[in-house]
Amino acid sequence: LMPQYAEGWNKRATAYYMRGDFKRSLEDIEQTLLLEGRHFGALSGKAGIFMEIQDYRKALEALQALKQILPHQPKIDRQIEEMYSKLGLRRS
Repeated sequence: LMPQYAEGWNKRATAYYMRGDFKRSLEDIEQTLLLEGRHFGALSGKAGIFMEIQDYRKALEALQALKQILPHQPKIDRQIEEMYSKLGLRRS
């Protein structure tokens, strides 16, 4: 009913995620981020999906974007380090 409302897209993304429909969840997350690029929940969900499907490079990108918004988020540094490790990369 309100396509310009970012949180509506994010809520639907969450519902898709809970159903295991990661493709549709990611589509709605992208729409959320188009409307509100600093949406913490959307970025966190995006990182979580990519970690779950083992696309660690995309998970790392989402986590790094999340850190830019909330640098003091608990566990963010540990998650970023974990993605670097899974990719066989060293953090510079």
